[in-house]
Amino acid sequence: MDKQVLVYFSLLHDIGRAGENEEPSHGEQSVKQIRQRGIRLKGIQLSRKDYRIAELLIQYHCWDDQQGIEAIQTAPWLTRKDKERVRRLYMICKDMDGLDRVRFNGLDYRMLRTEYARRLPLVAGCLLQEPIQELFNLDN
Repeated sequence: MDKQVLVYFSLLHDIGRAGENEEPSHGEQSVKQIRQRGIRLKGIQLSRKDYRIAELLIQYHCWDDQQGIEAIQTAPWLTRKDKERVRRLYMICKDMDGLDRVRFNGLDYRMLRTEYARRLPLVAGCLLQEPIQELFNLDN
């Protein structure tokens, strides 16, 4: 289920972004748009709780880590085990978002939180050169 939460996050976390400048509230705007539009992604099946977790990750991905972790720790609808899981997912999501900074040469690999992500900056850079739209037939 974690993979599906991560895919959901990766596809929707920035839909509330208005531009490329720093926008601390774009996570909240993304969640608002997801809810207003009733967005559900074909092929991604999440439980009600996992949708809430994904929205929590989206909402706080653009905030300071401490604020995001505090939101996770104080969420009354998460069990202790859930909180550990969501905190791990949060770090992965923050790294996914950070790796996207290669687009504008804004990635500081030292800020990545997971060991795995620290091995991916070159991969992220190479992906910019790939015709991703062709892979998914998005132009047709």
